[in-house]
Amino acid sequence: MNVAWQIVKKSLLIISENLSDALRLTGGLFILTIFASSAINVMFTGGLLPPSVDLTGIDISAGDPIQLPEGLIQSSILNGALFFFAFSWLTVSWHRYILQGEIPQSLLPVWNAKRVLSYMWRSVVVVLCVLLIAMGVSLVASLVLAIIGLGMLSTIITLLAFYYFLLRFGLALPACALDSTMPLPQSFAQTKPLETHLIGVACIQVFLMTAISLISSLAAPNNVIGVLIFAGFQWIGILISASILTTLYGHVVEGRALK
Repeated sequence: MNVAWQIVKKSLLIISENLSDALRLTGGLFILTIFASSAINVMFTGGLLPPSVDLTGIDISAGDPIQLPEGLIQSSILNGALFFFAFSWLTVSWHRYILQGEIPQSLLPVWNAKRVLSYMWRSVVVVLCVLLIAMGVSLVASLVLAIIGLGMLSTIITLLAFYYFLLRFGLALPACALDSTMPLPQSFAQTKPLETHLIGVACIQVFLMTAISLISSLAAPNNVIGVLIFAGFQWIGILISASILTTLYGHVVEGRALK
């Protein structure tokens, strides 16, 4: 557990010690993405915020159809694609800043179309692989835990499995940001010496991500300010996850010390 905490601690220190650079590296893109998302909402739904779904008088268990507000599906799809693109660009920049000291000369991260698109594709491959494994673990865990009367723990087990295998396969992502190709089996093999410690890292990461999600939901009012607050917490979550993978890559692949 000591090594697990060292990995997380170093990752958090990377953010705190480079917070001004983090804001300069990603702040412009973050603000631009929020404005673009608001424009999409206005275009398809007529408001700055996506409309809520009214479930008043609807009995879902009886099979009553749910009426979705006009334009909600289109805006949700476009916003999902927008944030995936923006956060991929942001994460590539963060990996390169920590591992290579690359600092953009403008208000936006360094743009390299091939690198960002490759990172997006690699992210899809990694996440799909991890999801498939996590779903398998979830199925087995649900069956076993239901037998012993602890079915409520299956969600926690699934989250732990997701983050654990993301750490095992995730070295392929910072490698991609550095224009290097790392097959997923290679990432899994190179993290094997730390396999037990990464369980601890996954536990801490689940706690941090859950805390960020809960705090952002409670702190964000249902207005434009709330959107900014919620997005800001998501930005912190992205930086933490990217920093953990960056720290792990630097330690395992480049031989950097954790202290």
